Amino acid sequence: MAIDLASDIKYLKSLRAVRERSRIVLEAARNGGLNNFVYDEGRMRETAEYVVGVISRDFGPDRYTEIPPHGRWEHFSIGGILRLENLVQQWQASEVDRVEITRRLIDLFFVSVLLDAGAGDSWSFREPGSDKSYGRSEGIAVATLYMFTDGTFSSAIDGNKAAVDGQALSRLTEDTLIHHFQVGPQNPIRFLVKLVVLACSVFSFPHGQQTVHGSMDSPLGTHGLSVCSMIGLYRNGGLFVDMGVLRLKPDVLSKGVEASGQTLPLFSSTADVVVEWRALTVALLDELHKLVNDILSPQGC
Repeated sequence: MAIDLASDIKYLKSLRAVRERSRIVLEAARNGGLNNFVYDEGRMRETAEYVVGVISRDFGPDRYTEIPPHGRWEHFSIGGILRLENLVQQWQASEVDRVEITRRLIDLFFVSVLLDAGAGDSWSFREPGSDKSYGRSEGIAVATLYMFTDGTFSSAIDGNKAAVDGQALSRLTEDTLIHHFQVGPQNPIRFLVKLVVLACSVFSFPHGQQTVHGSMDSPLGTHGLSVCSMIGLYRNGGLFVDMGVLRLKPDVLSKGVEASGQTLPLFSSTADVVVEWRALTVALLDELHKLVNDILSPQGC
């Protein structure tokens, strides 16, 4: 029994499980069996045409190969500032070897994503020495970059502090994050206490255990995973809500509006409605991808 339970837990934590279980939720949507949403499959084509329209507007008809990737690296470059590239150049000028540079970048990406639990729409980070402020994931990325270069995530007394280790993470406090994230009454951030708990919970992070190979031309590009998945974030899921593919059922919407006291509904991040929304987002992105390809393929894209 214990072996079966361990196997089930391992499966449910996998990307494969995310994809397979999300398909089950999509089938329930097609059969009208959702708890919280009404699924209008007829609006998927219009959604695909909207996406293609944005792509064509910005990169058509012959610049599709110039579409930039989007990920944490791009978050660090908000405002058109090549922060990571500049940091790597500094390390290279100090004769840090390529493997160590890659190891440092992995540490930075790990802790930056770890602390990005959703900042909310009221918080922003003002970059030191600048009049520019950035919010959401981009703001978290820039803030954690400064924390990383300041040695906040390293327990080293001297030498290289551009690292992340469990001892330093376990010592993170709410006051530390308030200071570095510039949190105040006029600049509140969501989930601050949860960030501290999350950081402290990974105190056994095995710094120095990464095995890094490959070219610095794309230091984080090859991960060896056999299964990948789109992310069920609010920006992705919001597309399907904005386009009318997904609509909250009246009673669910009413409860959310009552909870928020505003026009937009409010739900706990662990609520059934949010879990259902995330699962649908993962599955619907796959469906949208097919439709977008169908529209673009006659153009040789």
